Amino acid sequence: MEKIWFRGNPRLWYRPDLENHPELIPLEGQEVVLPRGSTLSEVIPGVKLLTKNIKKLEQCGWSNDDLILNTAKSMGLYPVSNLFKDEITSDNLAKIADQWLSSDSSLDTKETVIIQFKFEKYIPTEYWMIPAAGDGENVLRRRPTPRDWVLQGSNDKVRWSTLHDVKDYEDWAPITISTFHAAKTRSAWTYIRLVITKWNPGDEHGGEQYVGLRRLWIFGRPARKWLAPDLPSPDPAFVWVVPINDLTIKE
Repeated sequence: MEKIWFRGNPRLWYRPDLENHPELIPLEGQEVVLPRGSTLSEVIPGVKLLTKNIKKLEQCGWSNDDLILNTAKSMGLYPVSNLFKDEITSDNLAKIADQWLSSDSSLDTKETVIIQFKFEKYIPTEYWMIPAAGDGENVLRRRPTPRDWVLQGSNDKVRWSTLHDVKDYEDWAPITISTFHAAKTRSAWTYIRLVITKWNPGDEHGGEQYVGLRRLWIFGRPARKWLAPDLPSPDPAFVWVVPINDLTIKE
């Protein structure tokens, strides 16, 4: 009996037999170059975390092997490099300095975070934010949260294209991830910037409430590659695969 095998349905395949089937792509987390990967665009997102942990301080900001992070305003104990750190857990929840705070407390202040990719252009697909929160008295106390912002991409740091534009957003919770899509364009960018222009007020308490974020993670894929998902196989002799195109097979 003949049956259509759709690209969106992985199945186990005998690993040594892969060399006889160039139309199959193993799902082991590897990068798949175009044009093979482009045919998978509707069934495999091919994305990865672009914003990795910062390693060192440079003249223009913070950097690691892949990117440079920069912002105009940052308090000494709350550097912008904290944005790319690990997830919030019970171990680091109480570390109030584990976030980025600006040196400004105005709810109308404009704050800009710029990411420059050093070697490759990327197509952003979504981004996650955790608002800044907490002080010495209460680790969950609400600080000002972004209300109006725009995510943009550029290849020359002069002309910017809008990827996502947000107005009057209030649905924040302390130490909670909010997810936003950035796929208004499929173009790849050398620079990505987040520009926040208005903030929601935080909880009422003594002292100034400096604005900022706890985390900013951006996901996407390289301009010329796809990242296949990594599906563990129950047997080392077999591997999960998908075909490049829908196939008619005999069963």
